Amino acid sequence: MPRSQRQTSTRPAPETEQKPSKSELKRQMHTRRQIIEKAVRFSPQKIKQWLGDTHLAEQLVEAGRLQKSAYKRQIGYLNKIADDAEVSLLASHLSEIEKGHSESVGHIHQIEKWRQQLIQGDLDLMQFLVTEYGADRQKLRHHVQSAQKEIAAPAEDTAVRTVAYKKLFQFLKSLVGDYDNGRSVQEP
Repeated sequence: MPRSQRQTSTRPAPETEQKPSKSELKRQMHTRRQIIEKAVRFSPQKIKQWLGDTHLAEQLVEAGRLQKSAYKRQIGYLNKIADDAEVSLLASHLSEIEKGHSESVGHIHQIEKWRQQLIQGDLDLMQFLVTEYGADRQKLRHHVQSAQKEIAAPAEDTAVRTVAYKKLFQFLKSLVGDYDNGRSVQEP
């Protein structure tokens, strides 16, 4: 029968579940390994708090005690025995910690920016700190003036020169308070 006269099958092809490619599997295993290696760095109490008294938690604590090649073997073993739910739980706890760290770094950068503006004579910022954060105007002015004098003085000893500069930073940091209590640094 000529090709043109053959009837082609109109049946749909059987749906087969697509397996991830070998490269995709390697990427997933590498990501899991990174998560496990980050989790090993935490204290045994923190690991048990996250995972409870599971076999994975015990093995993570054990991996923290090992050195070099034994550590590598243990991480490989953990990568095999950890199920997706446990790894995603670890990943969520790690991302929360990293998020908190990046927020605190942002607060520190904001305080450094305020310190520079105050030393340059920004009176609006000084008023903002007094009204919003309840800063003692006299103490704030004293710290700013000391830092300005320190910067204007000739550089004889750089260790002594930065004392007032650091004290101003510490004063501003105490105004903002703890980073862990959830209050965010406001912009003037």
